[in-house]
Amino acid sequence: MKCIQTICQSFILSSLLLFYAHTAAAVTIEQTNFSDKETIQPTSEIKLKLDRLPSQKEGRLAIFIGQTDVTSQFRIVGNELIYQSKDFPLPSGETKLIVYLVKENNQWQEIAQLPLKVSTQPEAEQPTDSKVTSAPTQSPSTTQEQTQPGQPQPTQTPSTTQEQTQPGQTQPTQPPSTTQEQTQPGQPQPTEQPTPGSASTESAPLKLEFEIKSQLLEERNGNKPNSQRPTFADLTFKADINTGQQRFGDLGIESKFQFFGSTFDKDPILPTTQLNKNPQNIDLTEYNVNVTFGPAALSLGQGNSYGNHPFLLDQITNRGLILSSKLGDRFDISFSSLSATNIIGIDNFLGFTEYDNNITAATLGFQIVKNSSQEGPRGVRLEGTWMTGSRKPISNVDQGEVVDAEESDGFGLRLLANDNSNRLRIDGGFARSTFSDPSQRKDPQLTEGVNVVPVEPATKNAYYMQADYDLLRGVKLGNDRTLKLTLTARHERIDPQYNTIGASSFTVDQLANTLSLNGEIAGATVTLGQIWSENNLADIANIAKNKNRNTAFNLNVPLQTLLALKNTLLPTLKYSFLRNHQFTVNNPIPAERLEVDQLDTTHTFGIEWNIPNSGIMLSYNFSSTFKDNRKPSEALEGDDPSNQQPDSQEFTNMIMFDWQISPRFGFNLGYMWTSSRSLQTGLTNFTGNPTLGLRWQMDPSMMLMVNLSRNENTDSLNQGFNRDDDFNVTLTRMFTIDGPAGLKLPGTVFLRYGMLSNINRLFEDSTDGTIHTVNGGISISF
Repeated sequence: MKCIQTICQSFILSSLLLFYAHTAAAVTIEQTNFSDKETIQPTSEIKLKLDRLPSQKEGRLAIFIGQTDVTSQFRIVGNELIYQSKDFPLPSGETKLIVYLVKENNQWQEIAQLPLKVSTQPEAEQPTDSKVTSAPTQSPSTTQEQTQPGQPQPTQTPSTTQEQTQPGQTQPTQPPSTTQEQTQPGQPQPTEQPTPGSASTESAPLKLEFEIKSQLLEERNGNKPNSQRPTFADLTFKADINTGQQRFGDLGIESKFQFFGSTFDKDPILPTTQLNKNPQNIDLTEYNVNVTFGPAALSLGQGNSYGNHPFLLDQITNRGLILSSKLGDRFDISFSSLSATNIIGIDNFLGFTEYDNNITAATLGFQIVKNSSQEGPRGVRLEGTWMTGSRKPISNVDQGEVVDAEESDGFGLRLLANDNSNRLRIDGGFARSTFSDPSQRKDPQLTEGVNVVPVEPATKNAYYMQADYDLLRGVKLGNDRTLKLTLTARHERIDPQYNTIGASSFTVDQLANTLSLNGEIAGATVTLGQIWSENNLADIANIAKNKNRNTAFNLNVPLQTLLALKNTLLPTLKYSFLRNHQFTVNNPIPAERLEVDQLDTTHTFGIEWNIPNSGIMLSYNFSSTFKDNRKPSEALEGDDPSNQQPDSQEFTNMIMFDWQISPRFGFNLGYMWTSSRSLQTGLTNFTGNPTLGLRWQMDPSMMLMVNLSRNENTDSLNQGFNRDDDFNVTLTRMFTIDGPAGLKLPGTVFLRYGMLSNINRLFEDSTDGTIHTVNGGISISF
C-alpha cells in the first residue's frame, strides 16, 4: 500500500516529492537494434537498451555519432534510448556511436563505443558488405581493412548535409577527444555489446517495467482539426525474461523472451498487422532460444541473422529456425526455415509453420585454403546457398507498405579470399533466381476479382566481383602517426527482371563499375571515388537507356592530430565534392518525355572547433549545389549557351554554437539559412531555421530542458509565406522507492509542455493554427 501511495504522489506532483537518486552498478548497454546489420539507412531508427538509466547523482548520458552530439534527439522509453533519424538523417559511411556518462565534475566516462555503418545510397541501391564470415548463420564480422562495396565514397567524412549538427539539437560539452577513434586515458575500454537474441550471462533473469503515459491537456485553435484522443492515460508493461547461458557439459542453452502490454489496444508496438487482426493487450514481441552442442547450434525465434549472399539471401532476421554445424576443419553446413515477413505476437510462435509465407534455405561452406597467418580472417572460402520461398501479400509488422504475393527459387555461389597478410581481399558472387507473382487465387486483394493474365516466371542472373588492396599500410610518419592507402575495384551486373524475396539491397537491370581510393594520413582521411553505371541492359527501344557518371571526393583534416599539436584552437577542416552526370544514350519513344541529360555538382566545406576545457563547440558549414539540365538532346553535341547555364543554384549556410557554462547549465544556438534560385524563372526561395536549446541540472536528480525552433519559408516574389514554430519544456526527475525484500526500484517521472504553431500564406489564402499539449508520465523498473 505504501508503494502505491508513493507512486501516486510522484505522478501528481510531477516528481517534486522525490529527492534522492539511487547509486547502483555501472550502466551498460544490453542490446541494440543495429549490431547485427551490415548497413542501415540514413533514416533508420536507432535503439539502445540499457540495463538501467543512470541516477542524477551518477551523472547524465551524452551520445555522439562521430563528433556530433545527438543526445537531445534521443527519447527515453523505459530503459530504451530511441533516435528517430527521419527528422535528422544519420551521417553516411562508417562512424562510431559513443555513449558517455558525464559526471558532476565534468568527467567523461565512456560506456560503450559501437560501430555504425550507414549506407550512402537509397535503400533500393544499398550495397552489401563484402566481409567474410566463417559461418553462414552469423552476421558478417566487421574488419577495418574492408570497404563497403559499390560506394564511391565510403567516407568517414560524410557530406555536410548529413554529418553536420542539425538545428534544434541540444548539445552538452564535447568529450575531451580530438578524433573519433581515440579512447580517453583512464577510461575503461568499451566492451563488446551483445547482439539481439544473444543473452548475456550477467543479465538479470527477470526485468519488469511499468509506465504511465498520459496527455493531460490538448488545445487546438485555428485550422487544426481535433484529434481522436485529446486526453488519455495509458499504462504500458514490459517484461524481459533472460535465462542467461546455462552449461551442461557440451550442451549450452540460453533464452530470452520479451513481452509488451498496453491498455491502449492500438499501441503501435502491439502486433496489429494482417497476421493478427485481434491483438491482445499483452503479447510476445520477441524471443530467442539458442542451443549449442559441440560443433552444432540451433536457434529458434528471431535475433540471429541468416544468409550471406547479397544478391540471393542477405541477413534475414525474421522469426524461425536456424540449424548449423561444423563438419570437420574445412566444411560447415546450415539450414533455416524463416517467416518471409517480420512478425511479432504469440500467433505463429515458431515462425515457419505457414508454408506460403516462408523462406527455406541451406548453405554449405568449404574452406579451400586456410590462412597460415593470424593477420587475415581466412584464406579461400567457397559458400553455396540454395533457397526457396513465398511471401503473402502482407506487410512487415513495423512497416506500412503496399505489397503483393511473391515466390522465388534460386541458388548462389560466393567466393571469399585474402592473402596471408590480409593486404589483398577478394569477394565475388553469382546468383540465379526464378521469380514470379502468383495468380489471383493467392493475391485476391491485388486483382479484386478481375480475371488477370498471370505473370510468367522469370529466371535471371546476377553477379559481382570486388577486390580491395592496401597499397600502403602502417607506414610510420613519426609521433605515432601512420599512413594507409587502399584501392577498391568492383564490378556488378543484375539482369532485367531479376528478383528474389531473400534480398533487396541491389538495383535491378543495372551494370555498374566502381573504383575508389581511400587514405588515412596521420588522422586525416581522404577518399576519391568514381562510379560508372547504366540501365536498360536489354536495349529495349521504348525504355530510356541512361548512363551515370558519379565522381566523389571527401577530405577530413583534424589539424590537432595531423600536426601532432595539442592546441584546442586548431580546428577540424572538412571538404567534399560530388559530381553526378546522368544522360540518355538511345532514342526512346517519346523522347521528349523520357530523355534526360542533367549534371549536378555540389561543393561542401566545414570547419569545427571543440574546446573541452571551456566547454565550447563552434562549427560552420557551407554548401553550394548547381543543377544543370542540358535538355534538349542536341545540347550533347552543340554548346548552346542557354543550355549550359544551371537550371537552379542553391546555397546553404549553417552555424552552431554550444557552451557548457557549468557542470549544471549549458545552452546552444543554431541558425541555418538556404537560398535556392531558379535561373529559368528568376524565383528564389529562402529558408531560415533558428534554434535555441537550454539545459539546467537543477539538482543531481532533476533536469529541465527547453527547446525552441522555427522554420520559415519565403520567396523573392512574395507569393507565399510559411512559418512553423516548435517550443517545448520538459522537467524530468529520477528517483528510487523501496520495494519488496529491500530492493531499490528506480523510476522516472516527467512533465512536458509543447506548442506547435503554423502560419501559412499562399497568395490570398491562409491556413493558421496552434496546438498546445501537456504530457506527463512515470515509469518504474523492477
